[in-house]
Amino acid sequence: MATTKHQLAEQIKRILNSGDITHDSQIDTREIVLAIEQERDRLIRIRLKESLMQGEKTIPGDIISTFDDILIKKDKVKKLLYSDLPERPMSLFNDMGITHVSYTTDQYNAFIRMKNGSLSLYNGLLSSDIGGRGGYWMEGDRIYYNKGVDDCCGNTVILKMILSSGDFDPDELFPIPADLEIEVVRNVLQLYSPMKSSPNDELNDNLES
Repeated sequence: MATTKHQLAEQIKRILNSGDITHDSQIDTREIVLAIEQERDRLIRIRLKESLMQGEKTIPGDIISTFDDILIKKDKVKKLLYSDLPERPMSLFNDMGITHVSYTTDQYNAFIRMKNGSLSLYNGLLSSDIGGRGGYWMEGDRIYYNKGVDDCCGNTVILKMILSSGDFDPDELFPIPADLEIEVVRNVLQLYSPMKSSPNDELNDNLES
């Protein structure tokens, strides 16, 4: 079921307050949202690293954000084609924050991820030398393309990326697998559980009664 960071934070507050969100709650919803963001990103990094170590290369679609029709532009100084990143991908090993780049009209032939600074290694090579496809690498807030990429299939690309949790508004649909959502909620609850009862809470309850 699709959810938002705000909904998860409210769920956590209700659990901490025994089923209801009271006015005297000492935990700010914004703090819980921040904890949710940090925990989701931490768990994603751990899971992706474990998957790589086990030889698994598939990334769960639940954590991927898709951006269509991103323009291919020309850097006149570097004399290279590039695209502006619509968002900054999560910082992951080997630039795994970008999971897919291809022509918008030809998504079955994804470009090959290259390391930043490896252009000289591939300089002069045809695209066939890296699997018959064009290549790209991330540099700052752009991705640059090697000579295997041109505008023969259109002047736009489709980008798929893993974004950091902070890139999503609190009330925006939050890309998180169901099992990871449960783990995030449990871990954040453990973080705040020692705060769920305090003398101030008891004082406020007594005043209301």
